[in-house]
Amino acid sequence: MKKQFRKMHQRENIANVDKRRRCSCLTILLLTLLMLSYFPVTFADYSNAVRNTKISESSLPAVTFDVAGAELLFENGHYQQAIAHWRASYKAYQTSQNRQGQIMSLQKIATAQRMMGLHDRAIRALEVASKLLVRNDDVNLSLTVQSNLAGAYLYSGRFDDAKRLLDTARDLAIKNDKTRLLALIYNDLGNYYALSKSLKNATRVYDKSIEISLQLKDHLQAVRALSNVMLLQISQHKENQASTSLVRAQQTIVQVVPSYRKSQAVITLAEASLKLISLNTIETQNALRYMVQLLSQERDYAEKINNNMLSARANKVMADFYEATKKYEDALILVQKAMFHAQIEGATELLYQLEWQVGRIHQNMHRPDQAIVFYQQAINTLQPIRSQLSKNTLMNDSSLHQPQGNIYLELADMLLSKASRASIKSDVRASLLLDARRTVEQEKTAELQDYFKDSCVVDTQSQVKSIDEAIDEGTAIIYPILLPDRTELLISYAFGIKQYIVDQNEEEITSQVRQLRIELEKRRSKGYLPYANNLYNALISPIESDLTQYNITTLVIIPGQALRTIPLSVLHDGERFLINKYALATTPGLTLTDPRPLKRQKMKVLLSGLSEPVQGYPPLDYVRGELEQIKDLYISKLLLNKNFLLNSISSELRNAEYNVAHFASHAEFTGDVKDSYILTFDGRLTVNKLGQYAALNQYRKTPIELLTLSACNTAAGDDRAALGLAGVAIKSGARSALASLWAINDKASSLLITEFYRQLLDDNVTKAVALQRAQIKLMGNIRYRHPGYWSPFLLIGNWL
Repeated sequence: MKKQFRKMHQRENIANVDKRRRCSCLTILLLTLLMLSYFPVTFADYSNAVRNTKISESSLPAVTFDVAGAELLFENGHYQQAIAHWRASYKAYQTSQNRQGQIMSLQKIATAQRMMGLHDRAIRALEVASKLLVRNDDVNLSLTVQSNLAGAYLYSGRFDDAKRLLDTARDLAIKNDKTRLLALIYNDLGNYYALSKSLKNATRVYDKSIEISLQLKDHLQAVRALSNVMLLQISQHKENQASTSLVRAQQTIVQVVPSYRKSQAVITLAEASLKLISLNTIETQNALRYMVQLLSQERDYAEKINNNMLSARANKVMADFYEATKKYEDALILVQKAMFHAQIEGATELLYQLEWQVGRIHQNMHRPDQAIVFYQQAINTLQPIRSQLSKNTLMNDSSLHQPQGNIYLELADMLLSKASRASIKSDVRASLLLDARRTVEQEKTAELQDYFKDSCVVDTQSQVKSIDEAIDEGTAIIYPILLPDRTELLISYAFGIKQYIVDQNEEEITSQVRQLRIELEKRRSKGYLPYANNLYNALISPIESDLTQYNITTLVIIPGQALRTIPLSVLHDGERFLINKYALATTPGLTLTDPRPLKRQKMKVLLSGLSEPVQGYPPLDYVRGELEQIKDLYISKLLLNKNFLLNSISSELRNAEYNVAHFASHAEFTGDVKDSYILTFDGRLTVNKLGQYAALNQYRKTPIELLTLSACNTAAGDDRAALGLAGVAIKSGARSALASLWAINDKASSLLITEFYRQLLDDNVTKAVALQRAQIKLMGNIRYRHPGYWSPFLLIGNWL
């Protein structure tokens, strides 16, 4: 039964990952486009929708702020100033205990905050407004607050809350014949369905929004819904239909009188239409040329109303069109204008994108040195705001991945290309290589922050040192960088850094990695060998003569992208596995906690695990024996089965100085940190909770030296799940972690783990060598010689 469960679980994981892989391009494009297409419903929209409401500004007590001035500021895009006025009105209404005035002020504040992308703040304001509502309030007022709050929930990723409110608001609007508000609600419902990947439902409700809006001659709202329909069609590769929707949206937008909101609509429509630039039909190309004309008109309007942000956006999107059509000089002029306006406005988020764009244009014009300068400038602008951008982005999709590419890898690519020039002096080359590695490291840091949704996750370690400081003469650090046209290997030795260039590109390496991972879990097949050999030839053969020359015995690998999903110990030269030649460790990045050897004499081990079936998981029959054997070797505390409780783990980790925390239980790592956990008898110990329990405090003065997870599972091909596994040592504050990429036969796991701990008794053996010896010993067991049994265990972090 246990084997059947595991096989079923494995097939389900691979099937789910394959499904995610097929949908990944659609998902990323859809999220990106919906962010581009997002028209937060402005207060003016709501004012039109509720013009028959009995509550009006004139019926409320006078307050000491400029009502007309606030509306004008808002209409011209000066949201922060408008918010200041409405906050004054809210306080005044609060003092006079005018509940309806408070509600209207709060919803105005929230609408402006949503326009600025501050959805969490908007939610706080609207939830206060919602609590102020009472049953006999005007329907329009209730609908306004509910709809606005639902939209804020949607764009902060709270889908269930958004859907609940949208359904309620829709039914209330239909019941009370509030058609103008209904059009807005249908648009937000369409966004909900689109983000939930229910594309047919999304199209259906968008069409309803279009129909109602056109009946009411609300052309701006019709354009909003038409744009969203177009984006759905693009995401489904229905470019011809999308082109037709674009033309229809253009025909509709020209019927809207000039306003800030119209300019926003045109700019957003233009951003989306860029996705059709490669469609060479006459209708599409004419529509795109007309789009540039419309943009030019809105740029003139932005200058007329003296709105720097609008001017910056209009110039940028026009530059996008010229860049896409390779009119680089024209694009450069427009981007520089956009930068001028963005700098005046202090729009850092837009400014880094513009600096990045200037860098791309210079690169396309074969000016690599100028391109590098602007890329570095863009990253310097991005770094202080990157964590906030991630919070403000739908579904926490990383802000560093834009439709144009990956800013960090693009800069690293240029630095590496420059370093490979024969004319570059050796000291300059070394500096360029270190800069390239440092740039990729910034991306790895950003990935970890995005995965754990914690901008401080990489700052939680104490006594952090560069990995270069820990290199001895027998150790080499391998830093593979997968690029679109090649793979670069940066190898750090005790004497310095060297560059190796491999012809295989990211796509080719990734394909080999995916196949290898799948074949490794087929434990009765040698189908893994061709892929293990090909990857050996790509990643190890180019450096092997130097490894031999410099007497290297330990390899520390800093994998990225797909390489995180496989154990590199299984790479094969045709005769032997890599683990037969070198002790191996991996680490998520260039920094380590104080890289000191483990002190065996003072080791105190917290042993915990499950041997009994709980929560639908099968029993782990060999866990009891594993824990008892380790208990005989070290001073330890054992928490088994009914004693392995969340509170017990919390108490032990917080109140005792354990050097090693060992978990022999089912553990799942997924692409979402919320769903990654270690199974306990009474629940699930999440990675975030583990980090909290193991954090340094008044009782714990030093980090955990080693965190062992002996029954982990990550889905094949799920790079983010592997990222979470790699980051578990960092999140927990442990100096190193021993964990498996997939769950294996629990007897094999027990044999390997207990041998690892026996090897650690030798003061002269590093953790990397201890794992090497344990894997080689298990490999010698004819029953477990297949790498599917011994290879998934990774030593992560400090290898000493």
